Amino acid sequence: MLLVDNYNGRLAQGQPLQQVLVEGSTERLVAILMTAFTSALGMLPLAIGSGAGKEILQPLAVVVLGGLFTSTALTLIVLPALYVQFSRFVVPQRSHPVVSESSPNPLGVAGN
Repeated sequence: MLLVDNYNGRLAQGQPLQQVLVEGSTERLVAILMTAFTSALGMLPLAIGSGAGKEILQPLAVVVLGGLFTSTALTLIVLPALYVQFSRFVVPQRSHPVVSESSPNPLGVAGN
């Protein structure tokens, strides 16, 4: 959600879509990777540990680790691709006012 909100904010500022994806993703990259890394680091002892109760906790830890890696890859690779495909439906198109010759100059500056 934060990544998509970052994209939407940059689009609202008028940046082109490709620049929005590159700069928005690189800005949030460290936060995404550090969140996944710290969670995986916490699950690692359960996944490789031995002792009492490992029959129940070890498979759970392996599944959680797989989910962390999968969700991180989806966030960094698939989400920007989906944003490109569906941004035209989600993000409203900017309309530019048309200034005709007969309408008053909005800036108050004399014409050429």
